Amino acid sequence: MTVIHDDALFPLALGRPSAGGAAWSTEVAEASDGYTWRTGLWSRPLMRWDVGVSLRTAEDLALLRAFHRLRRGRLYGFRIADPLDFSTAGWSRQTPLAPAAADQPLVSVDGSATVFQCVIRHAQGAHLQDERVTRPRAAGFLVALDGVPAVSGWTLDPTTGRVTFDAAPGAASPTWGGFRDFPAVFADDRLEISLSRFNAGEAPQVLIEEVRE
Repeated sequence: MTVIHDDALFPLALGRPSAGGAAWSTEVAEASDGYTWRTGLWSRPLMRWDVGVSLRTAEDLALLRAFHRLRRGRLYGFRIADPLDFSTAGWSRQTPLAPAAADQPLVSVDGSATVFQCVIRHAQGAHLQDERVTRPRAAGFLVALDGVPAVSGWTLDPTTGRVTFDAAPGAASPTWGGFRDFPAVFADDRLEISLSRFNAGEAPQVLIEEVRE
């Protein structure tokens, strides 16, 4: 899927979606005796949010309408911050924790000795999955080698999540910390909001979907 990104950030007043989560694609075949076979079609999930429930005022509605118009519906992609998955350090009491340079691993890109990809490692028991992060925030981005902060000698591309070192880290283990956004698009070209229903307390459904990069 090719999406044109202008790298705009979804308006902060609306960018704390209170409804949403990860979606997988699983194919299930059922035999006549009731046994089932399951095949996972995706190696990693896609996020989806309903930001309509976070609208509070008429000003929020106007901001949303303007942002949807300038993105031309589903055409242009943008960044969105998920408050539950914003910091590499995780979150506590509904607040992102302060990141540290050794929070998450940097993984070599195609065996390169100098180019590494930002990932977030999810692990539980024997299950492990590296989530590729393509939209880290440049502000507050941290890098470490074997746990020792590296304040220079590297360059971040915040539109791919790749870190390029001036010299190969060698045997040292590179890590990173910071904040991240998700690449996303509106799920619909149309934005239909009833002001009378909104004033009556009914939240409109406004779906936003992660874009796989």
